Amino acid sequence: MPIWIIALIIAALGGGGALIAFGGFGGSSGSNSDFWTPELCNETLQADIADLEEYQTLYKKAKDNFETGSRRGDATFAGNAEKSMADLKTNTAFILNVVDTETIPQCGRNVFRSELLEKVEAARKFLGGSTPQAVKEEGMPDLRVTSIESKFIPIENDEKGTCSGPYLDITLTVTNYGGDFPRLVDLENYTKRAQQPEDKLEFLFITGELDFGGDMRKSLDFRILGNEGHIPSGGTLKLHSKVRIESNQTHAKAKATLYGNQLLKTGSTASPTYETEFDVPMWDVYAESHMAVGKKDEDDNKYYIYTKAVVTNKGSGATPGPIQGSFIIYDENHRQVSSWSGKTSGPVSGGTDILAKTQSDIKLPPKITVSSTVAPLCPNGESGSLGDGDAKNNIRELQQR
Repeated sequence: MPIWIIALIIAALGGGGALIAFGGFGGSSGSNSDFWTPELCNETLQADIADLEEYQTLYKKAKDNFETGSRRGDATFAGNAEKSMADLKTNTAFILNVVDTETIPQCGRNVFRSELLEKVEAARKFLGGSTPQAVKEEGMPDLRVTSIESKFIPIENDEKGTCSGPYLDITLTVTNYGGDFPRLVDLENYTKRAQQPEDKLEFLFITGELDFGGDMRKSLDFRILGNEGHIPSGGTLKLHSKVRIESNQTHAKAKATLYGNQLLKTGSTASPTYETEFDVPMWDVYAESHMAVGKKDEDDNKYYIYTKAVVTNKGSGATPGPIQGSFIIYDENHRQVSSWSGKTSGPVSGGTDILAKTQSDIKLPPKITVSSTVAPLCPNGESGSLGDGDAKNNIRELQQR
């Protein structure tokens, strides 16, 4: 506490209303010397030093804020911090002046503990230190989704050899048109607040979808952690996702929007949405026609129905394996006459025939209808979990040809 304030208190309490003047121990009056004991002098200086050290601590925080604001390009934040630094040095100068002109002269330098005098000199050195200069602003990143590409994967086989498909291998590209991402100043603040290492923190989040029309949509989301989320200025980040394609999904509209949590400042909550569309080159199996002829076999004298079904692939890509067809022949009253099934010899790109000879106890009537069911098979000729370009026409009624 400054000496002049103590003097006013003493005068008010017991000085008879008169302001008591103080001098140092050397040559001071006896009553003054009795009051300003070495203990009181050291306590007074120690209280001033506590304020000086607090100012230095606050100054360091203000300096950090000044540098952070400069690196972020936040002039208001940096300006407020710079004013705080100036105010703290002004306060330091005031207390040092009181110590130099009042406290030490009143008590005499020789009564103070050496460690206290060293702290006074440390504060004086702090006061004379240079004022920090603004550091260079770190360039703002500008991340955008710049492409969504697809690669068609007809099938995949599990460990038992059963196939499934098709799939799209989606590649989404993020391009950085600005400064390095993330800015070091933002990353420092993010990890400090989260109290976690950067490889555990989410740097980017991309939300998107594939819209196949109607209510057929699939999400296309990516969560990028710090171990893969650094993108230098002018650099790109490629993200991959495998999407299962169901039947009737032959065209897709794709879109994606990028979010950067606390690390991406675009003036809004997200970067612009990227949109594109593309065809899915899936097969589309179809039963074109059916022909049947009934007659006896000359070798065994049994009655057989000879059938031929024409099946085609109307899609833009070949089937992964044969096409299987199952057929039921009905008379004009919709009573079953015969049934048969078969498959093509291999994958189908255009049209081909499935032939069969089926023994029958019922002769083929003049007028018939045929119920057909076709499906794509795995390369090994076995059933799998495969979509089709237009599954609605996989079961249909055929007229005799």
